[in-house]
Amino acid sequence: CIYNFCRENLDIHFNRRNILKSTFLYSNEYSVNAKACKYNNHCVILFNMGLMQECINKYLNNHALNEFVQSKEPDLIANFDNSMSYLAFQINIQFTYYHELAHLFQLSKVETDKELQEQSIDINFNIINHKLEINADIYASISIATQIHQYINNYLTDNINQETVTTTIAIFGACLFEYILNFTSNLELYFKEYNHPHSLIRLLNIILNITNHFSVNKIYKEQGVNLNNSVLYFKIMDFHNDLTINGVFTTAIPNFKQQYTNNKERIISYIEEISNWEDLITYTNAMDIWNKNVGIID
Repeated sequence: CIYNFCRENLDIHFNRRNILKSTFLYSNEYSVNAKACKYNNHCVILFNMGLMQECINKYLNNHALNEFVQSKEPDLIANFDNSMSYLAFQINIQFTYYHELAHLFQLSKVETDKELQEQSIDINFNIINHKLEINADIYASISIATQIHQYINNYLTDNINQETVTTTIAIFGACLFEYILNFTSNLELYFKEYNHPHSLIRLLNIILNITNHFSVNKIYKEQGVNLNNSVLYFKIMDFHNDLTINGVFTTAIPNFKQQYTNNKERIISYIEEISNWEDLITYTNAMDIWNKNVGIID
């Protein structure tokens, strides 16, 4: 149950004194949105019903997703414990929760009431917002990487190799990318515009953190698993493109390879810029909370 998972995880972090007393709520609003709020020294994570319905329609009830992935990777899918549509739904909902949880960490030292949301009414560029969003993505991506890692260890134990790990991450990554596109104001690549970083920038940042998480695992190294950021990035984008061409997903990125290739260095440089936390003394770095609790499974 999504509610129980989120509610129990909030209690865990409250007991660790990472956040104030917090509530998880559903809103009856139909926009595709989620937000983290701090009001009167109380924290709230709120998922709109529009977000839940979008995830149910696009992932949980997407039988075409099951059929397509089954046709592409039958041997891999045979080892999964659930349908691909269910796993896609789960990973996107949990990514959202971890992203909003990271916002609550960020707000823990903020003395005034404040909220951060995925679809903001204010679309104007603000470097602080880009930094807060990329920081929340870092926390969420490492949390999801931990879960993918555990999933591979549980269900692909006898077949852990370069191809299996890369393909598994690529499939999950393509589903996550489609989800992130829900919150993009403009599909054409941009940098210092809008309220959130562009989805191509967010995706590369997520991949960098997932790759880093897997790269430090000694057992995987011994089994010849060595993930490459660019290879994984293109594999995710290619798989997502195949899903859109076949009508499984609906959001296509125009000239994505050209956009990435032409702007790779600038994208990486911008990720480095908005990952810098030195001028955000008002906020708490969500990764400080992660590092404090490293080794503890939530």
